[in-house]
Amino acid sequence: MKRGSISHFITRTLIAALPLAMLVVTYLLTDPFRVIRHYDDGTGARSDTVRFSVNAGWVAITNFERYQPTYRYDSFIFGSSMSQNFSVAHWQQYLPEGSRAYHMDQSMETIEGMTDKLRWLLSRGDTVRHALIIIEQEMLLREPIDDDFLFARPPQTLTLPFATVRFHITAFNSFKDPDFLSWRFTDGDIRSAWGLRFATTDIQDRIKECNESYYARFDSLIAVDPEEYYTPERLRRIDVTVEPTPERPAIDRHRLDRLLSLRDMLHRHHSDYNIIIVPRFKRTMLHPSDRAVLIALFGAGRVHDFSHDTVLADNPHYYYDHAAHPTSATCRLLLDLTYQAIAE
Repeated sequence: MKRGSISHFITRTLIAALPLAMLVVTYLLTDPFRVIRHYDDGTGARSDTVRFSVNAGWVAITNFERYQPTYRYDSFIFGSSMSQNFSVAHWQQYLPEGSRAYHMDQSMETIEGMTDKLRWLLSRGDTVRHALIIIEQEMLLREPIDDDFLFARPPQTLTLPFATVRFHITAFNSFKDPDFLSWRFTDGDIRSAWGLRFATTDIQDRIKECNESYYARFDSLIAVDPEEYYTPERLRRIDVTVEPTPERPAIDRHRLDRLLSLRDMLHRHHSDYNIIIVPRFKRTMLHPSDRAVLIALFGAGRVHDFSHDTVLADNPHYYYDHAAHPTSATCRLLLDLTYQAIAE
């Protein structure tokens, strides 16, 4: 190839690569998903009124790595977003004095994801004296969603080759989507499809030392004047079609193996643990066969199934939203009922 042809080829290649290079630079400078640099608040907060979504599992792990040398956590709350309103302070009332608890949650968490986090903790030499495992019926069916940045498992907990590289590629692929770029850097309308996915006006308060998120404003309204929070409009949004109990159980051989792995690690390290199956407003209840399997695996005294509690499942005032996230008051009630049953 002649020198002029080589120069022409290099020039064309550089020009073709320029848009991608600009995207990479913009991604690194803006760090839209907060995975490049460290942030004290650990959230995607943009202002006092709008918060961008981030990967909750990444926040949980990186926040833990920062504070563990100081606080030496030994008790953990595992679960999906359904677990985030379980108060560390309230749980610690039922734990031995001196216990130090931490939220190890993940959006759209799976049994496999919780097992990964537990394995990671133990491989580091951390102590897991107590575990509170929060499960919803859908979790038994859910598979890891590693190709979606918001729900991808944190790479620190994985033994897969190039897990960190894959995680960041997934984040960058989400960033360079033309629709996301248009939304993020132009209109920013939180009512759009991307806005509903990546932003919210429901700003949570945080106790970053234990990775706890809660709605102080909502909780205050509910406690003082429930009708001011549960307006007719909000209740209409919360209302959903009743989902019947599934005809078939969710736990097959594959999922049973994952549950066995989780149980064996807890037993091998002599962890004291309890499993709470949360109620969901008008949602699917745990299949009786799945309940029997969980009890057979973990023991009747450790499995606390509230999914069949019709008082909780039929009343929208126990939840914040149509996704049926239990309120902080509901989570305190579930903890109290759980430990009352243990004491009996």
